Amino acid sequence: MKEAQDRIRSSGRFRLLLPLALAVIGMALVTLAVAAEPAWNAPGGVSPRGTIPEPADRTISGLVYHDLDGDGEYDDGSEPGIGGVTVTLQPGGETWVTNEVTDASGPKGGYWFGGIEPGEEYTVTCSPVPGYVSTSPSQVTGVTLTNDGTVPGEGPAILHFGKALTSTVATLEVHLALQGRPARPNGSWSVPVTYTIGGVYTNSVATSDIWGRFEVANVVQGLRDVAIKNPHTLSTLITDVQIVAPTTVLTVTLYEGDANNDDMVGSADVAVLKDGYWQASGETFFEPGADFNEDDYADAKDASLLGANFFSSGPMPGAGPLAQTPALRFSASSTAIDVGDIVTVTVAIETGGTAVQAADLFVRYDPRFLQVVDETGAQTTAVIPVTDTLGIVLKNQVDLGDGVISYAALSTTDYTPGTYVNVMRIRFRAMRPTTAQGTLLEFLDNPGTRRITLLCVDGYDVLQNRYDEAITIDGTTMWFSYIARDD
Repeated sequence: MKEAQDRIRSSGRFRLLLPLALAVIGMALVTLAVAAEPAWNAPGGVSPRGTIPEPADRTISGLVYHDLDGDGEYDDGSEPGIGGVTVTLQPGGETWVTNEVTDASGPKGGYWFGGIEPGEEYTVTCSPVPGYVSTSPSQVTGVTLTNDGTVPGEGPAILHFGKALTSTVATLEVHLALQGRPARPNGSWSVPVTYTIGGVYTNSVATSDIWGRFEVANVVQGLRDVAIKNPHTLSTLITDVQIVAPTTVLTVTLYEGDANNDDMVGSADVAVLKDGYWQASGETFFEPGADFNEDDYADAKDASLLGANFFSSGPMPGAGPLAQTPALRFSASSTAIDVGDIVTVTVAIETGGTAVQAADLFVRYDPRFLQVVDETGAQTTAVIPVTDTLGIVLKNQVDLGDGVISYAALSTTDYTPGTYVNVMRIRFRAMRPTTAQGTLLEFLDNPGTRRITLLCVDGYDVLQNRYDEAITIDGTTMWFSYIARDD
């Protein structure tokens, strides 16, 4: 009897001690689990989130680097990182200043964000770097990781940001050659385009002016592929364009007929044209994609453009040549001014490496809209010479009634031409508002009046192109002295 009672007491004590023992063992296991949890500390010992992050493979990281060749691609080992650049992660508003040196926190120029939530869409933004331009997008949106810490179809979330020194960049001036357009300037030459320039711009957008021109600044010098497309043209690709500072001029032909914007011309485009045929802009069935010549009406002119490029697809190989030189161009301090403003227009030779010996320049302007003034703002009958190269001025006069500037200059010395050689400057005061197309400045070539613009070397005219300019004036007429114009 006593033995049985002892066994019961012993069993009772065991049942009372068992929960306590299990609790002690559980606490020990928790302690071990916490100790084994991986932890990553930022420089200074502060975690990015202030807590132990998710496993190290659920991260977004990368490098801000000096893109030496300007191609927008990180060349591992040959392109150095840039320290001290702020990179921001959203949502969360976390920031990382890229590493100044290579150490335990990562390579120079590196950044690291941990604890990324799977399925969340993140945006990573690299701040501007003084003295540099971006050669890759400075913001990447929609970065989403799976449970295993990768971007579907791409692998680890590694985002690099390329930067090139501003001293290595140039401006690319694109002159579009569009099919079926009337003489320039005309509103039909102002069209939207999407362009890609290797190393800097990808699927960027621009709108050409009424001359069919647009500019892209901060293109890294070197050999660049240039691709351009309008919504109803085929894309055109020019490979290995030599970009040189300060400005490189490129003529690009765009071929019409892609009514549905799929970079092919075929039966699907015929169907779009048919649906909108003989319809004008604003009418119910008008199809903008089939208005290939941009005259706001679909007819045989548009059909002929589609037929000319039927069965073609983009990108079309090549395009027009680089703009021929020597050429003449205007460079205005502004092409959009107000009544009463003064604008300075420089006339320059785009040399193409040719040292021009003599120039006859005849510039036509409309005296109803513009008045030639001197440096004090008073009306004048002469323009301002630029004598760096063509230093001997033979003629310099302004015909106020006819609106023609006649200027001739000569060089008696050998000189090495730059990309541009300035010849003269004209100061215009705006007299009255213009239409949206502006008032035209043009180089004359009129044998009947002997007003023939020339650039000459060894007795031959070497002038290849003249690029005219339009100035738009806004506001209300403040004063107007009527001047009869002999057209």
